[in-house]
Amino acid sequence: MYMLTMISNLKKGSGDRIVGVFKTLEEAQRVIENNMYDLYEGSYDYAIIEEYEEKNFGLYPAVSGYWWYKVVREENDKKEYNADNVKYVLIDKPKEVELYSNFAIG
Repeated sequence: MYMLTMISNLKKGSGDRIVGVFKTLEEAQRVIENNMYDLYEGSYDYAIIEEYEEKNFGLYPAVSGYWWYKVVREENDKKEYNADNVKYVLIDKPKEVELYSNFAIG
């Protein structure tokens, strides 16, 4: 199971929310990399896909893998927000959150 969580910024308590649960990593990646359904909403600078294996289900499950993304906005001449000009790119885990995991469950 792959859970997709949107994150406003990396400060603790900044605001994040889970937006999807997927059977495959490819499905989750397609959704975030294409900013489907305008997941950015003008405010979510980061996203994380976390993998949870069934053998780890229960209270505070261990994350089996994770993929971090950061938003990239293409500016237009009018500097107006346009969901079509927003993409998320894969990044290394940010240092600000290197000690944290389980973003999907809080």
